[in-house]
Amino acid sequence: MTSFALPLMAPVQLGIGGPLLTLLWLIGVTNAVNLLDGLDGLAAGVAALVASAFLAMGVYVQDWIVVGTSVALIAGCLGFLRSNFHPASVFMGDTGSLFLGFLLACLSLRIAQTPVGTEFPISLLAVIVALAVPIVDTSVAFFRRIRRGMHPLKPDKEHIHHRIMDLGLTHRQTVVTIYAVSAFNALVSLLLVYLDSMYAAVLLAVMVVAVFTGIRRLGYIEELRVQRGGTLQAMQPLSVARIIDRSVLILGDFGALALAFIFTYWFRFDSGAVAQAGYVTLETFVTSPAVLMLSLGWLALYALAGLYEIPWDASRIDYAFQIVRTAAIGTLVLSLLTLDIESMTVEGRLTTLFYGLAVAILTVAVRMVIIAFERRHEILGFRRRNTILVGTSAAAGDLLDDIARRPGLKYSLVGVIDRKPVEGFRGLPFLGIYSDIPAMVKQHKVEEILIATNYVSREEILDILAQCNGMVPDIKVVPESLDVLGGFKFEEVVGHPLIRLHPTNMRRWQWIAKRLVDIVVALLVLLPLLPAWVLVALIIRLDSPGPTFFVQERIGKKGKAFNLVKFRSMIPDAERDTGPVWAQPDDVRVTRLGKMLRKLRIDEVPQFINVLRGEMSLVGPRPERSFFVEQLKNEVSFYTRRLLVRPGITGWAQVRHRYDRSLEDVVEKIRYDLYYLENMSLTLDFKIILRTIVVALSGKGTH
Repeated sequence: MTSFALPLMAPVQLGIGGPLLTLLWLIGVTNAVNLLDGLDGLAAGVAALVASAFLAMGVYVQDWIVVGTSVALIAGCLGFLRSNFHPASVFMGDTGSLFLGFLLACLSLRIAQTPVGTEFPISLLAVIVALAVPIVDTSVAFFRRIRRGMHPLKPDKEHIHHRIMDLGLTHRQTVVTIYAVSAFNALVSLLLVYLDSMYAAVLLAVMVVAVFTGIRRLGYIEELRVQRGGTLQAMQPLSVARIIDRSVLILGDFGALALAFIFTYWFRFDSGAVAQAGYVTLETFVTSPAVLMLSLGWLALYALAGLYEIPWDASRIDYAFQIVRTAAIGTLVLSLLTLDIESMTVEGRLTTLFYGLAVAILTVAVRMVIIAFERRHEILGFRRRNTILVGTSAAAGDLLDDIARRPGLKYSLVGVIDRKPVEGFRGLPFLGIYSDIPAMVKQHKVEEILIATNYVSREEILDILAQCNGMVPDIKVVPESLDVLGGFKFEEVVGHPLIRLHPTNMRRWQWIAKRLVDIVVALLVLLPLLPAWVLVALIIRLDSPGPTFFVQERIGKKGKAFNLVKFRSMIPDAERDTGPVWAQPDDVRVTRLGKMLRKLRIDEVPQFINVLRGEMSLVGPRPERSFFVEQLKNEVSFYTRRLLVRPGITGWAQVRHRYDRSLEDVVEKIRYDLYYLENMSLTLDFKIILRTIVVALSGKGTH
């Protein structure tokens, strides 16, 4: 290969680097397909789908060698799959998978090669997208092994298909799921070929987000955190029904948005209801990426609003209201983004309003049709869910009777969990105690947990929540437990004998908003006031010998260790003789300037660097040293619950309690931290920030 094309760019000439890059590509793709061959039928099926994309590209550029070779490759793979699909009677082996990889590498090179004078060359990115599954799988494996100190070509059981099976899918489900991803990649690669460059850029951005989301869902990013000092958290099992259900909802929403745009176009230009200031053909909108970008924006808003997380037992009125509320927010945002005060017209505002109404009505209508079909056939979102019952109390017995009387409840009870071992309960097998919940969830693919225990307490619910830790989409409790749920966010389910308990009070969009606020405030504190911080650093060096900054390892979110940065306010090596100790009033280790820095909280300013790095937040539990964390884990029940969120520069405990003087003070502060975790909200964060300013100005709580 001597050249290749990229979107929005002229063909890139490789020059003398062409032979080397060609060789690397041949070796890389060949081995990528070989490494993908870890399950029956996987490599052959993916190769057939990639070859199908190459066949269409060959037709596009009228390269009959590519067309003929692709046809032969597809036919060979499909014929082989008859005996190679799980359970296989014929196996491929390394020679077969290497041959498939070599053919795909050669075809991709010929397609990506850009002949001089070609008017519409095929972008190299289209070829990469078609081969995304083997390329991403091999790339992740390569870098993962290097980070572990392994040989990059040494085999392991951590490929994408292994991870999917570990998350609960069967062999056949895993293979079919990867087939579906490969088919989607093939479709996107063809769209990159047949659509203009702007469309290509939008689709490429969607692909990048999809790849990152997939890698994150399979736990690879979590694994990186563990390697940097964090603790591995149990992950929610995958469900094919849930994947298909969300895919159907997304496709339905996309169709509703497309219809809304068409109706709005009719209203604006053809209905006669709005005066025409100009006429734009529908083809003009469709051939530009504007409609696609608008639809993707709506889908992103739906995701942030939790419209793909609405539980099956939500009432249809609440369901529709949530959609309408989200559509109203989207319409308001769209109105603000398209507002032009100088040329604002009534027609334009009416069109935007009509579009918002159309989006709301059509999205509700399409979703209600999908729900009705799924409910009637008990499939996808309304399938019966494997469920664990926690507790063997009289309330648990009443709950089982109620479930038996109401077939509309989608529970498939697999067993009972209790604080202590029991001999079973009402015909349900005993699965284990609270600490066995993660293993049982994974083993039985549990999607719901029902809590009905007669000695339930606030601490016990915290324990169960800690054991679930995001593994289960739904946790519900009997109404009798309401007296211990103060501080928890819960939701009464219409027509249902239970109450849904939310492990967190924050929705996804609120977490994103919290992170954006962190970044903006950190930048505003660090950059405009940089001269002042440089002056503080200089004064620290003049006031006492030693470094400007105090750097100390702390434990952050999910147990990940990080280096907290502060302006030094103590003498160097303050704990050299004593070891880790709590700060005391009138601590002789504090320097003259350090007393002032602490009183005004200026010593905390460098922590905004930790905020920018994602290690801390403005508001949250204060991070502790590992020495004290190990102590507190043994002394305080549910201490590790503090590690579910980013630690903060300030927090509810910091504005409600005095400075830490002993382990008892820290234990008391943990109660405040747990209150914060159970009542988290952007409003509470704002109150804490205001209180922090007051505390800092008054000098209270410092020494």
